[in-house]
Amino acid sequence: MGARVESQDNQRDKLTAIAGVSCPSGSREQLTAQPAPKRQARVRVNLKPMSNWENGRPIFDSLPEKGYRDNEVADALTSWVDQELTEKAALLQNFYRQLDPVLCDSDKLDFLAYLNGLSGNFWDSSWQDDVKRQLIANAHPVLWDQRGTAAALHFVLSTHKLRYDLWVDGNTNLSFSMPAKMATPKLRFFIRLPVTYHRGGTEWREAVRTARNFAPAIVRHEVCYDYFRCGFSRLGEPMFNQGSFTKTL
Repeated sequence: MGARVESQDNQRDKLTAIAGVSCPSGSREQLTAQPAPKRQARVRVNLKPMSNWENGRPIFDSLPEKGYRDNEVADALTSWVDQELTEKAALLQNFYRQLDPVLCDSDKLDFLAYLNGLSGNFWDSSWQDDVKRQLIANAHPVLWDQRGTAAALHFVLSTHKLRYDLWVDGNTNLSFSMPAKMATPKLRFFIRLPVTYHRGGTEWREAVRTARNFAPAIVRHEVCYDYFRCGFSRLGEPMFNQGSFTKTL
């Protein structure tokens, strides 16, 4: 019997050593007699149904029905809170839509343009909404990443729905690299417009603005008419030698 008790004592010593608890031999019974820790009660969170928000009464519809939702006082006290919360929730849900140039409201387009670097000479608040949306949506993939190339010029001129021809001096042959083929050692290109566009008119101004904003800084460029007689246009502009130029697509 003594050997059995000693064996049990040894087992208790091993358990206490594993648990990192040291206690005198006289308190072994107290150690084994300690009650197990109580489990913490789980708190259940009842998610409010989305219908509460759809009805415009998220607080009132969450109250117990008996004594509250059938109470005019509770209805009156929560009506203004529900209205404020519903309006703020609508603004939050509408926030990301206003950052999309395709889906945002018209009065947010000028703000989005500024966020994308389109301001000053690069922007005109009088443009039509469809032009603004196209330019903002393609600000980084086209306008800035391909600035100084024929692709950027074509995109902007086409976005403004202009009829034009873009002529450049042959192929690019420079000692340094450029984002895309744009100019030649002569570094010249012409944007030719139909004579139906009046000089100083909207179409002419947009062509000049586009050339100034998106042409390479070292390239000579000019906006001119595409109709000539005897080597000169109707307004006396000199006719360039078409044989040395290449029309871009």
